[in-house]
Amino acid sequence: MIEEAGASKQEVKVLCRIDTGNELTYYQHGGILHYVSRHMLE
Repeated sequence: MIEEAGASKQEVKVLCRIDTGNELTYYQHGGILHYVSRHMLE
């Protein structure tokens, strides 16, 4: 959803591509930040 300050909202459809194994891993972990954080705590 796109929102402008004090203006109307607009909903748009998007397509997310996962092209590599690393991208799939990051997606499964909820994002690269979550992935890196988990691995730093190990």
